[in-house]
Amino acid sequence: MKTASFGQQSSGEYLQNLKEAGALVLAQDKIKTASIDKGNQEHHSFQNSVLFIDDSISIHEVVKLFLRGSAYTPVCLRSGEEALALPVNTPFQVAFIDLEMLPLDGWQTLDALKKSWAHPCLFAMMSGNTWDNVKDRLKEASVRYFLPKPFSARLLLECLNAMYGQSEESKTQTENYPYVLPEIISPTQPLQTDTTSPKEINKAIQIDLLQTTQSFHSNFRGDEEQNQDIMPGEALVISVPIELKELLPEYLTKKQGEWIQLEEGLAREDWQLITRIGHNMKGTGKTYGLPQISVLGQLIEQAALNQKVSTLSQAFKSFRRFLDTIQIEYTQDM
Repeated sequence: MKTASFGQQSSGEYLQNLKEAGALVLAQDKIKTASIDKGNQEHHSFQNSVLFIDDSISIHEVVKLFLRGSAYTPVCLRSGEEALALPVNTPFQVAFIDLEMLPLDGWQTLDALKKSWAHPCLFAMMSGNTWDNVKDRLKEASVRYFLPKPFSARLLLECLNAMYGQSEESKTQTENYPYVLPEIISPTQPLQTDTTSPKEINKAIQIDLLQTTQSFHSNFRGDEEQNQDIMPGEALVISVPIELKELLPEYLTKKQGEWIQLEEGLAREDWQLITRIGHNMKGTGKTYGLPQISVLGQLIEQAALNQKVSTLSQAFKSFRRFLDTIQIEYTQDM
C-alpha cells in the first residue's frame, strides 16, 4: 500500500491520495468485518458502533476482547489516515483516538476529523500519559473524555457508558467516571500548530532519553557496578488480570519475534523499524499488564530516534532477559 502525507495538501487532495493508496477500501472492509463479527447483520447499527483509532493491533485485540458480548461493536483502524479515508458521512457517534500515533498524531487526527466529517461525533482521547498532563489540552480541543492506558474492561465500559449517557442501570458508572471534563459550553480556539524547531525537539528528546534511561536503571537495574544487565537474572513473577489470559500468550510470542527484528534492525541500522517497534512496545505493555515492556519501549524508541547504538544494545539484552525470565500469575482482582 502506498503511503499518503498530510503535508500542505487540501483536504480534498489528501482524501483523494488516501483513496488511491487503498486506505478507503481497507477502512470500509474493517467496518464490514465488524458487522459480520457481530453475528447478525440486521442487529449491527452504527448507533452502538465505536471507532477506535490506534496504531497497535495489540490494542485492537484488547478492545475487542473487552467489548465481546457488550452492547458496543468496536471498529478498529490503525491510523488517522485510515479514519480520514472513511466517507465523510460515516455515522459514528463515538470515537476513541490514541494520542501517540505516527505519522499523524492523535491531536492532528482529531482536528482533521472534526473538519471533514459531516456529522457530530463524541471523541475520547487515549494515552499512557496522565490525566493531569492532558486535561488542559483536552479542554483546548473541546474534548471531554479521556481513557488512560492501561485500561481495564471495566474502565472502558464505564467510559462508553458515560459517553453514551446511559441512565438508570449505569447511572452510577456514568456519574463516577473519573476522566471527564465538565461540559464545554463555549467553543474554544483552534488547536495551535506546534512551531517548535527541530533543534529544540532534538534537545528535548535527548534530555528525555537521559531521564528515561536513569529512571529505567533505578527501577530495574540496581547498582550499575554490580550488575551489567538492566533486568535481574532471577525469575520475574508478574501478576496480570485474568481477563487478559486469552491474549497474553500470543502477545508474548509476538514480542519474541520483535526482539529478533530489533537485533536485525540494529545490524542494518534500520532506525525507522526500531522506532516503530519501540513505539508499539511503549503503547501496549502496560495495557497487557507488563509495564516493564512499556518502559523498555520508551527507551528503545527514544534511543532509536537519536541512533544511540550502545543504549539500544543494552536495552535489547534487557528485553531478551525479560522474555526469558518472566513468569505470569493470573489474578481475579487487580
